[in-house]
Amino acid sequence: MHELLTCCTKAISCPGLQVGIKDGRLRKWLLSIAVFLRNQNQGVLDAISMWKANLEQEFAGVQPCLICYSVISAANGQLPRLSCKQCSVTFHPACLYKWFRSSGKSTCPHCQAPW
Repeated sequence: MHELLTCCTKAISCPGLQVGIKDGRLRKWLLSIAVFLRNQNQGVLDAISMWKANLEQEFAGVQPCLICYSVISAANGQLPRLSCKQCSVTFHPACLYKWFRSSGKSTCPHCQAPW
C-alpha cells in the first residue's frame, strides 16, 4: 500500500497532468484518495471505487468521440469539443484532423455534411 501512496503523492505534484479534468479537481481527487488510504481502515478496492464514482459523476452525459469511441482522447487527454453544425456530434480535435487527413475530404464522419 505504501507504493500506492507514493504514486498518488507523485501524481499530485505533477503540474499539467491532463486527463480531461481540471488540474484543481484532479488534485483534490488524488489527495482524497491518498488521505482515504492513509487514514481510513479501507482497502485499495474501496479507493478505486471512490475514484470510479468521481469519474462517472464528472463525465455523466459526455458523449464519446465517434471516431475513437472514447470520452478522453488518448493523444492529449482532451474531451470531444468540436461539433458538426449539421448533426451536433462532437469529436476530439486530434481525431477529426486525422480523419480529414486520411479520408482526403473535410466532411463530418457521422453525417457526411461539409465541415
